[in-house]
Amino acid sequence: MSVDWKKDLVIMETDQLETLLTAGQWGHHILFSNEQISSAFKDAEARLAGLGKETLEAVNEALTSLLAETTTLIEKRMLVEELPEDVRSVLIYLYFRILDQRMEKETPTVH
Repeated sequence: MSVDWKKDLVIMETDQLETLLTAGQWGHHILFSNEQISSAFKDAEARLAGLGKETLEAVNEALTSLLAETTTLIEKRMLVEELPEDVRSVLIYLYFRILDQRMEKETPTVH
């Protein structure tokens, strides 16, 4: 019997992301401190406009690490804490954009 570890990894990543987003919809942003969130949104537009390829690659690596290489909430929070501020800020901004889009899709428009 062979194990499809790539399929299992994708399922694990999806479950973790679902858990994070569900908590976020209830206002529990468990990966980030209030200070980190506040800092990420200070001058967010200017920071995002000046993003370089290196920062985007670092954000991608951070996402991969968060979902595939860390298992506990403590490990995930430590990883976020150790990220360079510009990478952490982009990660937080993207998290909230994904959360906003998810909530818009799930909330019907009432006319």
